Order: sequence, then C-alpha cells, then structure tokens
Amino acid sequence: MLEQWKQVEEKHLTEIADYLKSSKSLSIEFSREKTIQPLGFNVFTIVSDTYRRENFHSYLICNLLSPLYNNEGQFFIIELINCLNELTNPKNKIQHNDFTAPVVEREKDRIDIRIRDSISRKSIIIENKINNAIDQDNQIPRYYKSETDSNYEVIGIVYLTLTEGKKPNEKSWKVDSEVKSKIVDALIYLTASKNDEKTNLLTWIDKCANISNQIDVISTLRQYKSIIQHLREKEMNHILMEKFYNQLKLKDDNYATALSIRDMLGDMQEFRASRLKNYFNSDEKKAKLLFKDITSFVWSKEHRAKFENSQFKNIKFWIDVVCVEKETRVYFHEEDSTSNDKIKILLEKIEEFKDFKESTKQAYFRVFQFPNEDNELFRFLENVFVKLEELKEIDF
Repeated sequence: MLEQWKQVEEKHLTEIADYLKSSKSLSIEFSREKTIQPLGFNVFTIVSDTYRRENFHSYLICNLLSPLYNNEGQFFIIELINCLNELTNPKNKIQHNDFTAPVVEREKDRIDIRIRDSISRKSIIIENKINNAIDQDNQIPRYYKSETDSNYEVIGIVYLTLTEGKKPNEKSWKVDSEVKSKIVDALIYLTASKNDEKTNLLTWIDKCANISNQIDVISTLRQYKSIIQHLREKEMNHILMEKFYNQLKLKDDNYATALSIRDMLGDMQEFRASRLKNYFNSDEKKAKLLFKDITSFVWSKEHRAKFENSQFKNIKFWIDVVCVEKETRVYFHEEDSTSNDKIKILLEKIEEFKDFKESTKQAYFRVFQFPNEDNELFRFLENVFVKLEELKEIDF
C-alpha cells in the first residue's frame, strides 16, 4: 500500500515538473509584464472614468494636435510625423512641408482623427483602437475613399493600439487589389508597446512634453502618459491570462496540476523555515553548540527559523531567518539596546559585516534570493556558526 502511494506521489510530481517546464516561457513573460501600478494622483481619473472610453483618447489627442485648440499643436504634429517616419519604409516618409497649414478634426466623416492640409492636399488618418474596439466592416477602406473622394491623398493611416498584434480586418475590405495595396502601404502601426521604447505612443508624448512651454500642457501630457502605461499593463495582463486560460484547457488535468502547484507554493515558506530548523538542530552542527533553542514559527504572517539563548558570555543576541516569497533575510539582533553596538563588532570579526545592512538600532540583516541563492544561504550560515564558535569567549 505504501509503495503504491509512493508511486502515485512520484507520478504527480512528474506531472507537476512537466507542467512547470511547459509553462516556463509564459510565466517569464507574465513576471516581466505584471507591473501594474496604481495611477496615483491623476486629474483624468479623479474627474471621471472617461479615460476608459475610446472617444476620450480621440478627444485628447485631437486637441493636443490641433493648432485651433493648442498653440503648440503644429509642433506636436511635427513630432508625430517624426515618430511615424521611424515606423515606415523610407519610400513612404511623410514630409513636414506637406503639413504647414494643418487642420485637425475629430469624427469628421466618422474618422476618429483626421489631419488635413488644404494646400498640399495631403491627409493623415488616425484610427484609435486604444480601448481595443473591433473593426467595422470595410472600415479603413471607407475612410480612405472618403478622403480620396475629397481630392486628398492619404499618405498615412495610423492604427493606434496599446499593444502589438492588433491589425485591421482585411477580410471585410471591399476594394480592388490596387487600392488595397495603397492602403496597406499607408498603414502605420503606432503602439504603446514595451518592445519598441524608441518609437511608440509614449515616445511621442515624451517629446511633446519636452518641447512644450506651457505648464498645463506638460502636466496634461505627463498624466496622460501615466494613463496609457496603466492601460497597457492591464491589456498585457489580459492577453497573458488569455494564453494561460487556453493552456489550462489543453489537457484535462492541467488545471488540477496548477492548483496543486499553488497549494504547494502556499506551504513553501513554512517548509523552508522548518527545513532550516531541522538542518541546524542536529547535534553535529555548530549551531547546536552555540544556541540552546533552535525553532521555527510564524510571526507577523512570516515564517521564521530562530536561533536564540546564545552561549556567549559577553553579548546576548539571537538570529532570525525570515522566509518570504522571493528571498530569505538573515537578521542578527542584539538584546541589550544600551550596549556599544556589540553585534556590529561581532559581525565585523567574522568578516561578514560588509554584506549586511542596518535594520534598526543594533540589528542588521542580509538578503539571499530564493531559490537561486538557497545553497549559498546554507553555506553562509554554516560558515558563520563555525566562526562564532571560535569567538565564544570574545571580550568586547
């Protein structure tokens, strides 16, 4: 019976190992992307939740670009063109002198944002997909036709998204191959993606803030950048969770395996503290000769291994080893808070003080990353206890 149970356990652990291996790339991506931070003080979030809506971004970008509403709009258009030119083929570069008299409009002919110049008869269309709105049937070609029917040459169709990967629905396009080719050539994908920090929506916002001479505009741009970053992280989190969801559905037992991993990780801090206690509590270990009590327990929701009631004559101190999710902290505490910082002297004598930081008065700690520095942690404690044994009779 015991042997059968052992085989079941070994099979389950093998399944867990296989699942962890198959999930590694996704977990790395999730760890890298999961950086959602509170927005903090931001006037847009304070006054309403409109920043979650598609037309909020169109309103704001249009007003930033329009010389009619912002006397720096012309300069912001130049910066936008610079940004777009970084994303296009050399043959499709947009010329600044094609937009010396720009008119920026929102929702004209149902186009989110349109930048026209009546002198050059050139046009830039901005299709705002920041909040992930779906494409309508034949949407981009309709906008393109609307401009060309008005005798404007469309030299840029900006597809504005938070993350990479979203493309227009070309299957719904009702155009001949020649027009389709012209539309595809004019398409420029402007995102807030981290993958191209040199040229993206955030780059444009930063450049506009750097050239602006108006404190209200600068403040607006900075707060808008915070919103874009916040929305981007939420969108990336959603995308990664979608991948994870689909991975769980690949095999019937994937979800059960994931739950097992969660439960085991929930017990990991307690196991680590208990393992430290058991390892150093054996009679052959130096720690057993130095401390009367070696225990493990939970305090302030943190699992700890504690070495106390030291055998030193001239100093009273204890060692706390605190196990948290991604690191292990080793604390040296001196009991007598009125002494001349004997614990610091002791650490200096065992040549370990250079790696410690002060926590509180006469308390110092050192951090080991978990799990990659766990072996180093045990070697460090072994070495410390050997050196402490030599210093039991130290006179301060």
